[in-house]
Amino acid sequence: MRVKIVLLILAIICFVFVNDLFSQIKAQQNSHRDVEPELTTLFSQIKYKDFTKANFNFKLGVRGDSISPRTGNNYDLRYSGNSLDGNSDWFDIPVSERSYSQIIDMGALNWTDIYDIPLLYANPVPHSGGNSFIFDKGKVIKITPENSVLKVIVGHMYLLHAKEINHAKETNKDFYAVFRVEALKSGDEVTISWKVVASPENQ
Repeated sequence: MRVKIVLLILAIICFVFVNDLFSQIKAQQNSHRDVEPELTTLFSQIKYKDFTKANFNFKLGVRGDSISPRTGNNYDLRYSGNSLDGNSDWFDIPVSERSYSQIIDMGALNWTDIYDIPLLYANPVPHSGGNSFIFDKGKVIKITPENSVLKVIVGHMYLLHAKEINHAKETNKDFYAVFRVEALKSGDEVTISWKVVASPENQ
Protein backbone atom coordinates (compact mmCIF):
# COMPACT_ATOMS: atom_id res chain seq x y z
CA MET A 1 0.00 0.00 0.00
CA ARG A 2 2.82 2.36 0.95
CA VAL A 3 4.59 1.59 -2.35
CA LYS A 4 1.43 2.44 -4.31
CA ILE A 5 1.14 5.78 -2.52
CA VAL A 6 4.77 6.61 -3.26
CA LEU A 7 4.32 5.65 -6.93
CA LEU A 8 1.18 7.79 -7.13
CA ILE A 9 3.01 10.80 -5.67
CA LEU A 10 5.90 10.31 -8.10
CA ALA A 11 3.44 10.09 -11.00
CA ILE A 12 1.79 13.36 -9.96
CA ILE A 13 5.17 15.11 -9.65
CA CYS A 14 6.22 13.84 -13.09
CA PHE A 15 2.93 15.02 -14.61
CA VAL A 16 3.29 18.50 -13.13
CA PHE A 17 6.91 18.74 -14.29
CA VAL A 18 6.16 17.55 -17.84
CA ASN A 19 3.12 19.82 -18.09
CA ASP A 20 5.14 22.83 -16.92
CA LEU A 21 7.96 21.98 -19.34
CA PHE A 22 5.46 21.62 -22.20
CA SER A 23 3.95 25.01 -21.33
CA GLN A 24 7.38 26.64 -21.37
CA ILE A 25 8.28 25.06 -24.72
CA LYS A 26 4.91 26.11 -26.17
CA ALA A 27 5.43 29.68 -24.94
CA GLN A 28 8.87 29.79 -26.52
CA GLN A 29 7.62 28.44 -29.82
CA ASN A 30 4.57 30.67 -30.02
CA SER A 31 4.85 34.18 -31.31
CA HIS A 32 3.75 36.93 -28.97
CA ARG A 33 1.05 37.65 -31.54
CA ASP A 34 -0.64 34.39 -30.56
CA VAL A 35 -1.06 35.59 -26.98
CA GLU A 36 -3.91 37.92 -26.10
CA PRO A 37 -2.95 40.89 -23.90
CA GLU A 38 -4.46 41.19 -20.43
CA LEU A 39 -5.81 44.31 -18.75
CA THR A 40 -5.04 45.90 -15.42
CA THR A 41 -5.71 49.26 -13.77
CA LEU A 42 -3.20 51.07 -11.58
CA PHE A 43 -4.16 53.84 -9.17
CA SER A 44 -2.17 57.00 -8.49
CA GLN A 45 0.15 56.54 -5.55
CA ILE A 46 0.23 60.29 -4.97
CA LYS A 47 -3.56 60.65 -4.88
CA TYR A 48 -4.49 57.48 -3.00
CA LYS A 49 -1.29 57.14 -0.98
CA ASP A 50 -1.29 53.40 -1.62
CA PHE A 51 1.90 51.99 -3.12
CA THR A 52 0.41 48.52 -3.57
CA LYS A 53 -2.38 49.66 -5.91
CA ALA A 54 0.04 51.79 -7.94
CA ASN A 55 2.51 49.06 -8.86
CA PHE A 56 2.41 45.93 -11.00
CA ASN A 57 4.35 42.67 -11.13
CA PHE A 58 4.29 41.43 -14.73
CA LYS A 59 5.79 38.03 -13.94
CA LEU A 60 3.00 37.23 -11.48
CA GLY A 61 0.42 39.22 -13.42
CA VAL A 62 -0.89 41.07 -10.35
CA ARG A 63 -0.82 44.44 -8.60
CA GLY A 64 1.01 44.89 -5.35
CA ASP A 65 -2.22 44.54 -3.36
CA SER A 66 -2.69 40.95 -4.50
CA ILE A 67 -3.35 38.50 -1.67
CA SER A 68 -2.69 35.40 -3.74
CA PRO A 69 -0.11 35.39 -5.10
CA ARG A 70 1.65 37.88 -2.87
CA THR A 71 4.27 40.08 -4.50
CA GLY A 72 6.28 40.88 -1.39
CA ASN A 73 6.57 44.47 -2.74
CA ASN A 74 8.55 43.10 -5.67
CA TYR A 75 7.28 45.12 -8.64
CA ASP A 76 8.23 45.97 -12.22
CA LEU A 77 6.20 49.13 -12.93
CA ARG A 78 4.66 51.94 -10.88
CA TYR A 79 2.18 54.64 -11.82
CA SER A 80 2.11 58.17 -10.38
CA GLY A 81 4.88 57.94 -7.86
CA ASN A 82 6.38 61.21 -9.09
CA SER A 83 4.93 64.67 -9.75
CA LEU A 84 6.80 66.33 -12.62
CA ASP A 85 5.92 69.14 -15.05
CA GLY A 86 2.76 69.90 -13.12
CA ASN A 87 1.22 66.41 -13.13
CA SER A 88 1.74 62.91 -11.76
CA ASP A 89 1.06 60.90 -14.92
CA TRP A 90 4.41 59.12 -15.02
CA PHE A 91 5.56 55.52 -15.07
CA ASP A 92 8.70 54.48 -13.28
CA ILE A 93 10.59 51.25 -12.66
CA PRO A 94 12.66 50.04 -9.70
CA VAL A 95 16.08 51.70 -9.50
CA SER A 96 17.39 49.95 -6.41
CA GLU A 97 20.96 48.73 -6.13
CA ARG A 98 19.88 45.27 -7.36
CA SER A 99 17.87 46.49 -10.38
CA TYR A 100 19.13 46.55 -13.97
CA SER A 101 15.72 47.26 -15.54
CA GLN A 102 15.11 49.56 -18.52
CA ILE A 103 11.91 50.93 -20.07
CA ILE A 104 11.27 52.81 -23.32
CA ASP A 105 8.29 54.46 -25.02
CA MET A 106 7.80 52.93 -28.49
CA GLY A 107 5.28 55.58 -29.51
CA ALA A 108 1.65 55.50 -30.65
CA LEU A 109 1.04 51.87 -31.63
CA ASN A 110 -1.63 49.19 -31.59
CA TRP A 111 -0.95 45.57 -30.76
CA THR A 112 -1.31 44.67 -34.44
CA ASP A 113 1.57 47.04 -35.21
CA ILE A 114 4.03 45.03 -33.12
CA TYR A 115 5.60 42.31 -35.25
CA ASP A 116 9.04 41.75 -33.76
CA ILE A 117 10.02 42.73 -30.22
CA PRO A 118 12.97 45.14 -30.39
CA LEU A 119 16.10 44.65 -28.33
CA LEU A 120 16.30 46.55 -25.09
CA TYR A 121 19.40 45.55 -23.19
CA ALA A 122 19.32 45.68 -19.42
CA ASN A 123 21.49 48.30 -17.77
CA PRO A 124 25.09 46.98 -17.76
CA VAL A 125 25.50 47.86 -14.06
CA PRO A 126 22.95 47.96 -11.26
CA HIS A 127 21.19 51.24 -10.61
CA SER A 128 22.60 53.27 -7.77
CA GLY A 129 19.24 53.66 -6.02
CA GLY A 130 16.76 56.50 -6.53
CA ASN A 131 16.08 58.93 -9.39
CA SER A 132 17.59 62.36 -9.96
CA PHE A 133 15.77 65.14 -11.82
CA ILE A 134 17.20 68.25 -13.45
CA PHE A 135 14.75 71.10 -14.06
CA ASP A 136 14.84 74.17 -16.27
CA LYS A 137 12.13 76.82 -15.82
CA GLY A 138 9.97 74.35 -13.93
CA LYS A 139 10.22 71.62 -16.58
CA VAL A 140 12.17 68.41 -16.16
CA ILE A 141 14.91 68.25 -18.80
CA LYS A 142 16.90 65.27 -17.60
CA ILE A 143 16.13 62.17 -15.56
CA THR A 144 18.73 59.75 -14.29
CA PRO A 145 19.11 56.91 -14.57
CA GLU A 146 17.97 57.04 -18.20
CA ASN A 147 15.06 54.85 -19.32
CA SER A 148 13.62 54.69 -15.81
CA VAL A 149 10.81 57.31 -15.77
CA LEU A 150 8.43 57.92 -18.70
CA LYS A 151 5.36 60.05 -19.35
CA VAL A 152 2.04 58.21 -19.47
CA ILE A 153 0.45 58.77 -22.89
CA VAL A 154 -2.80 57.18 -24.06
CA GLY A 155 -2.32 54.94 -27.10
CA HIS A 156 1.42 54.60 -26.58
CA MET A 157 3.17 51.24 -26.33
CA TYR A 158 5.99 50.68 -23.85
CA LEU A 159 8.73 48.06 -23.75
CA LEU A 160 10.14 46.91 -20.43
CA HIS A 161 13.20 44.77 -19.82
CA ALA A 162 12.84 43.79 -16.19
CA LYS A 163 16.02 42.51 -14.61
CA GLU A 164 16.87 42.11 -10.97
CA ILE A 165 19.60 40.21 -9.17
CA ASN A 166 18.98 39.66 -5.48
CA HIS A 167 21.32 37.00 -4.15
CA ALA A 168 20.07 37.29 -0.59
CA LYS A 169 16.43 36.46 -1.38
CA GLU A 170 17.02 34.46 -4.58
CA THR A 171 14.39 36.52 -6.42
CA ASN A 172 16.36 37.01 -9.61
CA LYS A 173 14.40 37.86 -12.75
CA ASP A 174 15.19 38.70 -16.35
CA PHE A 175 12.34 39.05 -18.86
CA TYR A 176 10.63 41.34 -21.38
CA ALA A 177 7.12 42.78 -21.15
CA VAL A 178 5.15 45.01 -23.50
CA PHE A 179 2.21 47.16 -22.43
CA ARG A 180 -0.07 49.80 -23.95
CA VAL A 181 -1.95 52.65 -22.24
CA GLU A 182 -5.62 52.06 -23.04
CA ALA A 183 -7.20 54.70 -20.80
CA LEU A 184 -6.08 57.43 -18.43
CA LYS A 185 -7.85 59.52 -15.82
CA SER A 186 -5.15 62.10 -15.27
CA GLY A 187 -3.74 62.03 -11.75
CA ASP A 188 -6.13 59.24 -10.81
CA GLU A 189 -5.80 55.91 -12.63
CA VAL A 190 -4.40 54.29 -15.76
CA THR A 191 -5.54 51.12 -17.53
CA ILE A 192 -2.95 49.16 -19.49
CA SER A 193 -3.08 46.11 -21.72
CA TRP A 194 0.01 43.96 -21.33
CA LYS A 195 1.79 40.72 -22.02
CA VAL A 196 5.07 39.08 -21.11
CA VAL A 197 7.01 38.25 -24.29
CA ALA A 198 9.97 36.08 -25.23
CA SER A 199 13.30 37.86 -25.06
CA PRO A 200 14.54 38.84 -28.55
CA GLU A 201 18.06 38.31 -27.18
CA ASN A 202 17.40 34.56 -27.26
CA GLN A 203 16.00 34.45 -30.79
